[in-house]
Amino acid sequence: MAGELNLIVAGVDVTQFVRSLTWSGNYQNCARELSARLIQSHADPYLKVLCTEVASPVTFAIDGKTVFSGYIITEERSTDDTTVTIDCYDKGFYLNQNYLVRQYTGSTAAAITSDVCGELGLSPGSMAEDGSSLSRNFLRGVTGYQIIQTAWNMTGKKVCIRFEGENLVVKELKQDAETVVIKKASNLLSASAKNSIKGAVTRVALYDKEGKFLSNVDGDVATYGVLQKVMIQSDNEDKTAEAQKELDENGYKQTMTVNCLGDVRLITGNTVIVEEPYTGISGLFWIIEDKHEFTGGVWNTRLLLSFEQLANDTMAGTEVE
Repeated sequence: MAGELNLIVAGVDVTQFVRSLTWSGNYQNCARELSARLIQSHADPYLKVLCTEVASPVTFAIDGKTVFSGYIITEERSTDDTTVTIDCYDKGFYLNQNYLVRQYTGSTAAAITSDVCGELGLSPGSMAEDGSSLSRNFLRGVTGYQIIQTAWNMTGKKVCIRFEGENLVVKELKQDAETVVIKKASNLLSASAKNSIKGAVTRVALYDKEGKFLSNVDGDVATYGVLQKVMIQSDNEDKTAEAQKELDENGYKQTMTVNCLGDVRLITGNTVIVEEPYTGISGLFWIIEDKHEFTGGVWNTRLLLSFEQLANDTMAGTEVE
């Protein structure tokens, strides 16, 4: 069963009008989304008319804990329906929609994050430990999110960038106190496992800028055959380490889809421990996509899980010469 829910739109509690609601996120996007269908009818003069104008503020709380704070981005209503649908995003929407030009020399990823937030009127919150010194040009106009994600990717850390309340948080991907155990006869409803080499790379061929072959960096060619990617290596440059990273990040993939009872800790960037004997996959997983559905007093959650620490691998901008 769902806990006590409270949906506030434009300062008004509209919880009693909620027919269905979803709250979701994924590792490729810093903005979390909330979508709700609210009971409304142009034909019923006794039904309260709700203010659902685009850009109206929205907050959503579960058992007194605010889990979403954002704005209506899209509103849809029809004379053929008795509901109005609102699609909302948190402040990550503004990181995704605003393009900036920036130059950084010897800056930390945290300082770059704070600079972008300051430019956009956003509040930086807690961040992963960072002792980096980064130099990067962003001269062709890239989004604030791309700048921040690129900066953290350059540190080599795997992080999740998301808003918690009003603050932008950069969370290192690791097991912590918010790790939830999901198991049969407790909170697990169903599970399925997927193993794949689609999109895998087992060999990186290095060439110079004239097209002369230099060497191969091999992964698990013996097991899966040759699945090759090419890298061009400039003079006085060694891309062996970069090629090895490409192999490490694009090998055999194991993912798991879990349907379970709702929990506010089950969001993208957090970890879970799954105990599921039928699929044969148990252990520590990273949440790379989550969708919480609230309908008829029931709260169910669908999670896409990965054995690997998957983070958005955006690399925008250019090197400083």
